[in-house]
Amino acid sequence: MPYLSIPLIALGVGGSFTLGMVLPLDHARDANEANSWTAFVLGIGYFAGALGPFLLGVTRDSTGGFTVPVWMLVIAAFLKLSLAPLLHPGGI
Repeated sequence: MPYLSIPLIALGVGGSFTLGMVLPLDHARDANEANSWTAFVLGIGYFAGALGPFLLGVTRDSTGGFTVPVWMLVIAAFLKLSLAPLLHPGGI
């Protein structure tokens, strides 16, 4: 199972980072707005990136297994997928 799940996770993380870097450029009207959006997206992204492993580790320690943390990741993935239809490239 790791031979399937690890590449899928890596593709998801890589795609999320790329999407996070490109979306502000698609929706910005000028360079200053793009800079502001990129700073906001990166700030929130790195905060969530640092908080996620901590919360999953706390959950794993409190439950004694990986079942609940894995389901938390599955729910987070579906939440991200549910937001995808709201993205409109090329303008707001």
